[in-house]
Amino acid sequence: VWKMLGISLLIIFCCSPLIDVVTTLNKSIPISPSAKAMFDKMEKSYEDQVKVIAEVKTISQYLLSLVMIALLPAVFEEVLFRGGMQNLLMRWWKNPWVAIVVTSIIFSAIHGSWYGFFPRIVLGMLLGGIFYATQNIWYSIILHFVNNAVAVTYMYWLTMNKKPISLATESTFPWWAGIISLALLIVLFKWLKKSNEQQVQQEIFYQRTNPFD
Repeated sequence: VWKMLGISLLIIFCCSPLIDVVTTLNKSIPISPSAKAMFDKMEKSYEDQVKVIAEVKTISQYLLSLVMIALLPAVFEEVLFRGGMQNLLMRWWKNPWVAIVVTSIIFSAIHGSWYGFFPRIVLGMLLGGIFYATQNIWYSIILHFVNNAVAVTYMYWLTMNKKPISLATESTFPWWAGIISLALLIVLFKWLKKSNEQQVQQEIFYQRTNPFD
């Protein structure tokens, strides 16, 4: 269990360059002025809502924000999208990765953010892949929480240092870092799936009983 959790955490850690590059590509997609105005308005509305919840000045408010922004959404969204929708689509289509991709697209669309649309699809695919590889929804919930908690903690740090809170971030990784990140993720997912298969085999072996003993 701890080994698979560690590998899953490595997946979330290593995905940062890939998501950063995808975010840059997402922002570079040409859109009409009217669409840009609409997306900017939606983005500002979402950012204002997050700021109201996340702009905390005490440790108790920070802990409350962790529950409201990090924990509850992680539990609700993972149970709904990965535990519910992804499972259902896998049973319908018998193709796990098609189910993961479609679920991730819907997961991203529900958030109503164009500038984060494709990066959130990538995140959804990672969480869906982890759920598929481990067959355990708790790994996805924990990693979703960690991802959200990092953002909440960063905003809390900005508030404590009297710096403006902004969800818009500048690209920090070159394109080749995204390719390396993708390669590492493929290796880590293979390792995660193999670790889960070994654990299942070991559990089956050690739980066998001899009726003649």
